[in-house]
Amino acid sequence: MKVRGFDVGVESISRWRTVDETHLPTEGELAPQFVPEISPLDEILRPPSLDERIPMMTAPDNLDAALLQPRVMAETKERLLAVLQDASRAGDPALGLKALRAADMLTQDMAMDDEIRAAMTALYRG
Repeated sequence: MKVRGFDVGVESISRWRTVDETHLPTEGELAPQFVPEISPLDEILRPPSLDERIPMMTAPDNLDAALLQPRVMAETKERLLAVLQDASRAGDPALGLKALRAADMLTQDMAMDDEIRAAMTALYRG
């Protein structure tokens, strides 16, 4: 039995074009482009549980991945907090109370984000 060598493969590249090179984007943020979809057969064989259905019903159908970047999310929360605080000072007392409660909840959420960032920083530092 004749055994061939293991060094079989591409020996050289005779025609190299610039389009053959792979480059990272020159501008913009890098974001994951692949979003797996559930196949129709999986939907039939494994229907979602109640815990899975609730987030699916509350999440928007078209979500921009750039919105989930931490910096963008933090800026959005700060802007929303300013809007809620302005609405709490508005003329309608019932609406103002609801806006104030929402602003308090958002402030607590932002404080938890800061705690998580501090814990992650401490974890990465060792």
